Amino acid sequence: MKKIVSLLLALALAAGLAACGGSPAPSSAPAPGPASLPAASAPGGIEAFADLAGKNVAVNSVPISAEEFKAFYANAHGIEFASVKVTPTVLESTMMVQNGQVDGAITPVAATAEYFARQNADLRAVISDVPTDVAIALDAGNTGLQSELNGAIRTLKEDGTIDKLTAAWVDNVTDENLKAEPQEKIEGADTLYIGISGDVAPLDYVSADGTPAGFNVALMNEIGRLLGKNIEFVVVSTDAKFSSILSGKIDAFFWHISILPLPETIAVTDSYYSTYISALVKQ
Repeated sequence: MKKIVSLLLALALAAGLAACGGSPAPSSAPAPGPASLPAASAPGGIEAFADLAGKNVAVNSVPISAEEFKAFYANAHGIEFASVKVTPTVLESTMMVQNGQVDGAITPVAATAEYFARQNADLRAVISDVPTDVAIALDAGNTGLQSELNGAIRTLKEDGTIDKLTAAWVDNVTDENLKAEPQEKIEGADTLYIGISGDVAPLDYVSADGTPAGFNVALMNEIGRLLGKNIEFVVVSTDAKFSSILSGKIDAFFWHISILPLPETIAVTDSYYSTYISALVKQ
């Protein structure tokens, strides 16, 4: 009888301990974790530009739809993205990467990707092997201006000026020297109105006080000097450049060729700078 009572007391004591917070029995079920994040929010895994195949990307201000860009890039360069989001600026595309909305922000200029990566410790640039050239776009009917600009570009290549500008404004650029000396005005000379978006630093930049700067601005000032023309920069959004030139608001703007076909109404000069399509991704 005593053994039975002892057994009952032991069972009661064990039950009391469990009710008071004793260690629970191990469970084979996994502990609940955080809600699943979208694939674009997972850092790492993108070591090269080609790793963006099958990923979600953003691209700024292309003159075609997101689906058209996706199809064009797959056909032309063999990389098919899962989805493409077209944004107004490189900055907005970059923020989408930082917020985990996309895996990469595509830019046609390697120096731009590297510049933004230096400004943001959580980002890095991945450079593709797809070349692209930077040129000046203008109305296809304005063959006289096209010829003048091509002549100036050739001269600046031959005399080493473009190499010097590239070294100063692209290869060794810093925030402190990302500014252009204002062009000296030529009394009574014609004026060329050049569109600038300020969206692809260090090539195309607009400072906080609204002053155009960067490699393209320095180059255009040299071209104006050669041609004996004054240069006036007009800030326009990238997606409004075609309409601005065809309406006569501007005479020309900077464009990246070898990426997308241009409308028949737009022509380009000879290239003055060569680079590679690149992307910004998370560290």
